[in-house]
Amino acid sequence: RNGGFVYFQDTVNPSIALLGQGGVEIYQYPYYRQGKSNNSLVDDEFRIPAPTKTDPRSDFSRYAGFASSGTLLGGAIAAGRRSDFDPPQLDSKGRAKRLNLLVYKDQQSSSAATATFEKYFLPPNISGEPYPGNTSISIQSTNFQFDDIDGDGVEDLLEATFLY
Repeated sequence: RNGGFVYFQDTVNPSIALLGQGGVEIYQYPYYRQGKSNNSLVDDEFRIPAPTKTDPRSDFSRYAGFASSGTLLGGAIAAGRRSDFDPPQLDSKGRAKRLNLLVYKDQQSSSAATATFEKYFLPPNISGEPYPGNTSISIQSTNFQFDDIDGDGVEDLLEATFLY
């Protein structure tokens, strides 16, 4: 459904990030194994499934909103969840679940090749919260953009949303 290139601690060879009903999948360079056909990518280096749909009328639940940054956390992507008909998902205490996320590589690793992928679920009051005017519908991501809006030298995450 969406995706793009992102540089995770590698300024020459981009990784490929794919988002959709399969969740978030990240493929790193080299994309193909030695001796294998160039018709398919090697196994993904990172995968997280899309959140489960909760309303039987829903056709899907997927990650659709996407942005990549080459500088934030040494390279990161933002992934926003979308579905149709699903009300906001709540935890056992009635709080909105964290569904939208950032994926980045652990910068404490000794090299980019051995660094592992980490995920951080964005707090719902920042991204993906229930709509305050009607808490039975959610504010869902259509897309993201990283940019330094306030001029402080740190990339900010902008989110385009719609109500469903």
